[in-house]
Amino acid sequence: FFLMIRRPPRSTQSRSSAASDVYKRQGINAEYMGRQLYFRQFSKMEQGQKLDEFGRPIPDKKDGHRKPGLATDAVVLRKKEGGKHDILMITRKNDPFKGCHAFPGGFVDYGEDPKKGCLRELEEECNLKGEKVELLTVAGDPNRDPRGHVVSIVYLVTVSPEAEAKAGDDAATARFYDLEEISSQRDKLAFDHSEILDLVLERIKKGI
Repeated sequence: FFLMIRRPPRSTQSRSSAASDVYKRQGINAEYMGRQLYFRQFSKMEQGQKLDEFGRPIPDKKDGHRKPGLATDAVVLRKKEGGKHDILMITRKNDPFKGCHAFPGGFVDYGEDPKKGCLRELEEECNLKGEKVELLTVAGDPNRDPRGHVVSIVYLVTVSPEAEAKAGDDAATARFYDLEEISSQRDKLAFDHSEILDLVLERIKKGI
């Protein structure tokens, strides 16, 4: 009995390597992304699907356009003594980036205001009700998500100081971490959340 394992074509391997280099330059979790893209490209090529330059299936056009997905992420901070902060993070339960830290968030439903979608995801994943919502940034790099082109609207959200996070939905865990601790573990952050974290640190320096 012999087990035959086909090696993906060289063009697929080189494409994954090139994509991984891009992720490294942009502070995205390159090791995870490169591994996912390598096997995803091979699988989709076997099915005869057309892939984009990062090995993801090219979506069909709607009304003559290919439209990116829309998501939101919530950045929740809590001030501590000495001018320091805690930051809310989840551990992702599912791929992509299963087991990595991430800001709570998810896709916006059709007909849903992104702000309301952000608050809904925060409650579903962390059992926290957001109070004040403020735009932080829009993250739209086409290669930030291995599933496809996904644009995320990132909000700063305040919650009650007494509220306790409890994981739900797509989150394996949800709790507040020391901001400096999270900042020192960039390789454990999902997607481009390391770049988003840099923006958070800049805002804090300016007096959030």
